[in-house]
Parts: sequence; C-alpha cells; structure tokens
Amino acid sequence: MAKYLVRLCCTVEVPVEAENMQQAMDACDLNNNDLNQMPHIITEVYDVVEVEPVLSKGDEYHD
Repeated sequence: MAKYLVRLCCTVEVPVEAENMQQAMDACDLNNNDLNQMPHIITEVYDVVEVEPVLSKGDEYHD
C-alpha cells in the first residue's frame, strides 16, 4: 500500500502551565519547543492543504 504525506489546517489545543498568557504563548513557539512532546488534542480539521507521495528508495511516482 502506498504512503502519503497529508498537510492539514487544524485547531490544536495544548494545556500549558504558565504564570501569564504571554508565557503560555511563548511555550508554544515552534522555534523553541517541540509541540509533539507536549500533550495536545486536535479539535477540528478545517482543510486538507496538500497531499504528496512518500517515496521509498527505488520507487517511482505514478499519479
């Protein structure tokens, strides 16, 4: 079975402990933190933005 990388626009909720809202926002900065390591819930998917095949070594793409 083929594999595909699907990009979505969605809403993600992340519970964050912080002293104020700015610290909570800073905790979600993708440049400084790995959100995959934080507990999170995808609450809504708005749109599928893009789909592309994931090719293995030696595979060819056929649309």
